Amino acid sequence: MNGITMHFKNNSILHAASKILFCMMTMAVCAQSSAKDAFWEYVADLHLHESHQARNHRIIISYSDPENGELLKKVLEPKQAIPMLAQYFDSIIHQKDDVNLVQLLMPVVARYEKPFMENPKVYEAEYLDGLEISTYLSMRLMSLSHATSDTPATNRSALADSSDKKALMESLQKLGNSAVGAFTQATAKSVREKIAKNMFTPAGALHATQFAESLESLNDASAKDNLRQTK
Repeated sequence: MNGITMHFKNNSILHAASKILFCMMTMAVCAQSSAKDAFWEYVADLHLHESHQARNHRIIISYSDPENGELLKKVLEPKQAIPMLAQYFDSIIHQKDDVNLVQLLMPVVARYEKPFMENPKVYEAEYLDGLEISTYLSMRLMSLSHATSDTPATNRSALADSSDKKALMESLQKLGNSAVGAFTQATAKSVREKIAKNMFTPAGALHATQFAESLESLNDASAKDNLRQTK
């Protein structure tokens, strides 16, 4: 009886363990599916925002816009954009990307430079959010440039299995760290000049200073990498 009892107990434990494992696998699949759905929803929001902006071309949509401001927040706020960019860069590394998210997002980010210069009180939040995204992009592009330069030539064709990805990889291979360095240097200088002109609120100036310092650090790292490559 003890052997039979132990047999049933072992079967029960095994059955329970298999159910737990199945639940964990199901949750993992659902999480991956949810992340993918969120990514494509973000891409759709980007296209929708750009459509709204094109229809309202006489003004630059701000967060305070009563009709389109909430959609802009979904697109431009770093807590929304950066996780999607992280997912995009991971998809490049694993050769699974289907859309050039950087190409889609950068016009939105760049759009708020001029409005901020003309009306900083209205567009400070949008400009700073774009600056945070630009800082993150610079960091990831530098990392991707390293990965590309370290990839054997025989593997690069495998990385470039879509037209968008091929264009991105080719540009990184041609320009490397120097392009990121030039961008970070120019952007940091521009931010410092805006701070010196007191264009930001006190809280905004603090955030801008932090982003400028981050961009300057990336520029220094890029310069050191370029120096090592020339030796």
